[in-house]
Amino acid sequence: MEICKTVDKISWRPHPVAKDVSIKPLVTQNEDGLNVTCMLVKIPVGAEVPEHIHEEQADILYPLQGLAEMVVELDAFCSKFIYVRGSLSEIAVG
Repeated sequence: MEICKTVDKISWRPHPVAKDVSIKPLVTQNEDGLNVTCMLVKIPVGAEVPEHIHEEQADILYPLQGLAEMVVELDAFCSKFIYVRGSLSEIAVG
């Protein structure tokens, strides 16, 4: 693993499940051998990320710009979140 990376030199890649969404992996389990993944996600206006589950790691969301809405279901509990710059949330594993 590199000790220092230049974010501008890391390429954007297609998101594995969300059409028109791009990811920029900064640190990953697979590529860096760490028990953490950190990435930038670019979601164009009107695009949607389909329902999916993170089986091995929690998801921490922190928008840098824009506005987004997300619905999270846990057992019988369902919440709608509105994300704006400065919002921070953790979505549990599974």
